Amino acid sequence: MLQEKFKVNSLNETINFATDFAAKILELFKEKSKVTILLYAEMGAGKTTITREFGKALGIQSRITSPTFVGLNHYDEATYIFDHFDLYQVGINYEDLNESLDAVKNTIFVFEWAENMKEPELELLKKKSTVFKIDISVLSEESREIKISEI
Repeated sequence: MLQEKFKVNSLNETINFATDFAAKILELFKEKSKVTILLYAEMGAGKTTITREFGKALGIQSRITSPTFVGLNHYDEATYIFDHFDLYQVGINYEDLNESLDAVKNTIFVFEWAENMKEPELELLKKKSTVFKIDISVLSEESREIKISEI
């Protein structure tokens, strides 16, 4: 089970973190077809920045933006699907999530504001995908501590 802790002190170090993590996820796709990343952090900690850089490192060509008001941005530009959720204001439908988890194509799910996820959805994700929890703590204006654990 993966458990790591990182300290990033700049945007460049954050980009490097996201790129390295993307490489680990792509390696994992050799064994698994669904990966979920749950992001936990306060407002302004860098959830969308990490998601954007992570998506770029995975080869997503479209501009990755926060889906705050729509709930989900869907990208299908590679050999896998990249679904970016924001649970700050919009919830997730259990049936829709279950259908996505049963899709044939490899899928990466990224959830910002994962602390707002309900228990049935979390249990479904854990049952049908490899789930990583990423906690981001603000240390200063530029510095963050990032903890990754597989749950």
